[in-house]
Amino acid sequence: MRVLLLLGKRMTRITLPVGRLLLTPQPLVEVSQAVRIEACQKLGLIAGPLPDADDRWFAGEDFLEHVMFMGCSPHIEFEPQGDDLRFCHVRIPDSTTQPTISRDPRSPAPRCAACNQGLEDWFSGLTNDAACALPPTCPHCDHMLSIEKIRWRKRSALSLSRIEIWNIFEREAVPSEGLLRRLLDSSGVHWNISYALG
Repeated sequence: MRVLLLLGKRMTRITLPVGRLLLTPQPLVEVSQAVRIEACQKLGLIAGPLPDADDRWFAGEDFLEHVMFMGCSPHIEFEPQGDDLRFCHVRIPDSTTQPTISRDPRSPAPRCAACNQGLEDWFSGLTNDAACALPPTCPHCDHMLSIEKIRWRKRSALSLSRIEIWNIFEREAVPSEGLLRRLLDSSGVHWNISYALG
């Protein structure tokens, strides 16, 4: 969605952020792009690739069976309007060698699972989709930190591999159990759900 504001005689275009539903392997492991693409193709989650994009796909014929929208009649766009990415499509990026943080700038800080204290000092300096590393221990209780021992609160995720379903905001849609089960069967690991702004 784009909003046009009139400021005096000048018109300004403000581009609003786009929501992403993120699926990330748990624990922090690499799942090849080929495995993720094949699983999504077999489910009908994705169709053909977007023009001039090597990691983005149009929604497949069974997309709505695997992404469950809440509410009685959601308005869902499946086609781009020009170069705007605010439509439902799937991005399956290459894996990274360093963990990548995906976060909503409004996200509450993740918490240590041992003491339940927020990791604000570490989290506040991170930008969305940036390479980063967890601190080795919790600054509050000295408990060893790992991705499995942090409460991410579904508004941020750390991953080497991920699947992004674009133009979906928190509380708007969730992945089906069938989609999560298929990813588990294909990769051998469980997948977490989180949301971020892109």
